[in-house]
Amino acid sequence: MRYAKGSTRSLHKIATTQTWRRNGGFVVRVNVFGPEGSTPHAPYDLLRDGGLLFTNEPQDRIFVHVEPGSSGSNAVEFALETPNQITWRKELVITSGNPADAGSWTVYTQDDRHQDVTGLWLEQLPGGSLVLRRRNPWPQEMTDVFQLAHLERATPGTRIVFRWYQD
Repeated sequence: MRYAKGSTRSLHKIATTQTWRRNGGFVVRVNVFGPEGSTPHAPYDLLRDGGLLFTNEPQDRIFVHVEPGSSGSNAVEFALETPNQITWRKELVITSGNPADAGSWTVYTQDDRHQDVTGLWLEQLPGGSLVLRRRNPWPQEMTDVFQLAHLERATPGTRIVFRWYQD
């Protein structure tokens, strides 16, 4: 937005956010300023904005891509994809948070299967969670490498794609 030269447009505080660093660190407080009456953008969220995801396995790299309008407005889809060179089993376990419609669904990739998808209805999202899992070479068992709760933060009608592109 451009203002005329010499304009004295004032900014007003429109939000304050607070972030805790997990590993015993510090608190960051950010004040957001803008023209009077403006609203702040919601804080970054992996389920709404996507991004690069690191797991507790140092070699893993997963890109999260959010595709708006890819499912019905009353659901959110979760997809798992791997490139052809990744053949060890990867899983995305989705758990419903609705006790009246409880359950868990596993999507996976392995060998020549490189994509899978499932979804949850909006009423299943609150309290729901997802877990990313990988098969380790030794011992050959599935290991949880990332957990995410509060699936209700996802935008209705989106597909959230976890592209596991390095392991």
